[in-house]
Amino acid sequence: MLPYKLTTSNFVRVLRRPWKVFQAMIANVAFGFPSRKLLIVGITGTTGKTTSIHLTGKALESAGYTVGLISSIKVQIGTKVEKNESGLTSLGPWQLQKLLARMVTAGCHYAVIEVSSHALDQFRFWGVDFDVAAITNLSRDHLDYHHTVEDYAAAKRRLFQAVANRREKRLKNGEYVPRVLIASLDDPKTVGFLNEDADFRYGMSLLDSRVPTPPRTEPVLLYAMRVLPDRTTAMILARGHNCLLYLKLAGAFNVRNALLAIAVGVSQNIPVERISRELYNVESIPGRFEKVALGQPFQVIIDYAVTEAALETLYSAIVTMRARRVFAIFGACGNRDRGKRAGMAEIVAKHADVTFLTNEDPFSEDPEQIFSELEKGLLEGGAVRVDVNKLNNIAPGQHVYVKIIDRREAITMAVKTAQVGDCIVATGKGSEEVMHLGDKNIPWNEKKIFEEEIRKILKSV
Repeated sequence: MLPYKLTTSNFVRVLRRPWKVFQAMIANVAFGFPSRKLLIVGITGTTGKTTSIHLTGKALESAGYTVGLISSIKVQIGTKVEKNESGLTSLGPWQLQKLLARMVTAGCHYAVIEVSSHALDQFRFWGVDFDVAAITNLSRDHLDYHHTVEDYAAAKRRLFQAVANRREKRLKNGEYVPRVLIASLDDPKTVGFLNEDADFRYGMSLLDSRVPTPPRTEPVLLYAMRVLPDRTTAMILARGHNCLLYLKLAGAFNVRNALLAIAVGVSQNIPVERISRELYNVESIPGRFEKVALGQPFQVIIDYAVTEAALETLYSAIVTMRARRVFAIFGACGNRDRGKRAGMAEIVAKHADVTFLTNEDPFSEDPEQIFSELEKGLLEGGAVRVDVNKLNNIAPGQHVYVKIIDRREAITMAVKTAQVGDCIVATGKGSEEVMHLGDKNIPWNEKKIFEEEIRKILKSV
């Protein structure tokens, strides 16, 4: 089974990476093409993939299915959960096929996989028989690799082409499974992924979207929403049924992620009411708008956001929390797309009262080079650099920043400075377990570090 049509462009891509294709072919053969024995859901996009993966898994489990998940933060095979320690959003072909084979052995019905643009471009998914393709959104990212937004979008689109070009899958019980394509109709850049000639079944759209629903798409609609600091309520319409959706996950963006999960679920003939009940049980997603609450008088939010779009979405949600002051723990990854740094910093500067400019993952790049490019964006966003000793005197709305290279020191200073009603927002690391500093890989657990520092101040009170 070829994952894409054998066009000239795809043939050229194969010639450029013959070893990658060969590796994927060998892995498929070695493990017996396990994806043919599973229903495979692939989710791609710039932001929201990890949360959507977890919510989609819950949506499928609501009908009693045994589900496998492969995301950037964990691997789940039925009830067994393991950390994804590879540091990759999408695994290499050997690891991937091995996990899919384990899912087959464990009796999984579905495998829900986080799909990166790098992996699609490098043929890591060659031979994977996707049944459902979904995309969250599309914005600038990974241009250090893809060079242009158009190339980046083309890589993402290959997942949809792989589903649109394949035949219906026949399972052991003789059942034929139709292909399904799902895109966010809120994002005009993803509407084109629903190819007019493809046999897509479902889309998702907010009623205030200016993007019309393409012909033959059955939308999952949101027509009312109430966002509170600790939960979200929404009224949705799917398969002709109105349903009230309660989420313990804060932020309107998580409603969009839930809509994608619901769209996948109803495409598999699962009642929307059953899906909604299951999603209510999701307390949090590690490293994704994750709250650290030990009884301190201020809030702490940890989020992976590493793009302009992700930061804008995150801070828009922070606004609803009505914090007295917002403190940002902020940096940028080294050896990556440098063109997005200033824009990211400008967004943070406009939303945060105090920005702690610090290390994220410098890799082999000079941290001072990263800070220099970020400082340009902070200044453009209206932030003024101040001495760290003056932080206690910063009033709401001043927009200042300090540079503290050591990230732990930055977290410690933020926790010590925060007062009643403030909110600390730490971005870039999420649930990652390592910080890449030069040629060193330093153990790192952002949530644990915050908990340690918060306990220190609670003991001193």
